[in-house]
Amino acid sequence: MISTNPSPLDGPARGAEDWRARVMGDPGFPPRLRKTAAGLLVLTAVVWSVAMSSAMFLPDGHPAREWLHPDWEYTVPAFYSAALLVTAAIAGFLAGRSTLWYRFLGLGLLGMGIDELFVVHETLEYRLGVDWQLLYLPVVAIGLVVVVLVHRHMRAESRAAELFMLAGVACWGVAQLLELIQWDGDVQRPGYGYMMGIEEGLEMTGTVAFVLAFLAVLAARAHSGTRVDA
Repeated sequence: MISTNPSPLDGPARGAEDWRARVMGDPGFPPRLRKTAAGLLVLTAVVWSVAMSSAMFLPDGHPAREWLHPDWEYTVPAFYSAALLVTAAIAGFLAGRSTLWYRFLGLGLLGMGIDELFVVHETLEYRLGVDWQLLYLPVVAIGLVVVVLVHRHMRAESRAAELFMLAGVACWGVAQLLELIQWDGDVQRPGYGYMMGIEEGLEMTGTVAFVLAFLAVLAARAHSGTRVDA
């Protein structure tokens, strides 16, 4: 006899299916943006994989290692990370034509891109003798307020945009936690290489999520033909 009683797993499974249907059916996540998301994630995975391989398998002094190491400055991964941040900033400015808080977040992302490109926080830490994460605490606090307000607007515009924004914040939050625990002063802690690699990958992935969040907002607006004011 076949039981007709619902399985305890039916609820979560149905919830996951409903969530997937809402996101895939969201006007903010059309097929073109899905292809863009896949392309950006694949490109990011390739850059990260090549960078990690160079750090793990190439000897010190090898020219390719000098250009590809994920934790060094003025390297291909650093330039790629900066380019992603600037791209996210531009997308934020475009979405911010009618929502002020998007522009503020875009400005913050632009600052992060400039910081990444010109090694600002490392230079400040070296010259002031204070951990850069402590120096940046006021900036982070302001940024969190902006993110909360951005999230409120995105929730009203697109479910996909909201989820991408949450994913980006989660990736960057975990990355900064790893940045904090991988060092003991100026000494690398055990497992540094693994934590550093995951941190760098999460930062890139989080920025891709920010790009997609703003693009989802623009796609939702294009579909509805409406604008959301700040």
